Amino acid sequence: MTKISNGKRIYGAWAGDPAGTPEDTARCIEEVMGSGRDMHSYQCGKKRGHGEGGLYCRIHDPEYVKAKLQARQDVWDKETAESTAKYKLEFTAVKACKEINPDNPQAVAERIVKAVNSYDAMKEALQAIKEPAGAWSNDKVTYLENVINHTIELAEQALAEGK
Repeated sequence: MTKISNGKRIYGAWAGDPAGTPEDTARCIEEVMGSGRDMHSYQCGKKRGHGEGGLYCRIHDPEYVKAKLQARQDVWDKETAESTAKYKLEFTAVKACKEINPDNPQAVAERIVKAVNSYDAMKEALQAIKEPAGAWSNDKVTYLENVINHTIELAEQALAEGK
């Protein structure tokens, strides 16, 4: 712990070295721990110039540290919100399947998956038909695109209604 003696900071004072090391006014004032087996603290070795009064290095600048912690918290909050939303969706889906068929909710879920897969396959097939239509006359292309788009809309409505 940094001590202040006669208005000056002292770093790394301990029972074996009660005088510690006096502050180097060219270096950051943050106290850091030694690496490895060294359990003693010392003054950060980076030069000053940031933070309040220019006493900190960029890494230990309190505003930088605060912004970095906030960014990390924002990521955690986003991940938590996504995880919670996924859990609620899964819970709601399972609950709905149980309400539809209490004896076999798995069968309901499998039918839903099958319907979605069938819809995706149908949409891909219709898109495949639509692509080579560029070589056809404009009237035929417009008619075919209208039929395909209308079929896709009907399939989306049926899927949304659970038919």
